[in-house]
Amino acid sequence: MKNQNEMYQKGKKAEIVIPAAVTADIVGCSESLVKQVRTGERKADKGAGAKVAMVDDLLNTGTNALLEHVKNVVKF
Repeated sequence: MKNQNEMYQKGKKAEIVIPAAVTADIVGCSESLVKQVRTGERKADKGAGAKVAMVDDLLNTGTNALLEHVKNVVKF
């Protein structure tokens, strides 16, 4: 288990991982395909793989923007 200093280091950035099920539901594909694209087992240059990569990127970008906005609001 991490000690308190390691848990609250300012240098570390919070990361939220979007579940494969969420991405799969949006794209309309299987969770397996999402996991394969994320790990690089399947190319993301055309077809469903490209859709997965695009949706994953949009979800990550949007989530990070939301986190930054909340951080700014909380600071006042």
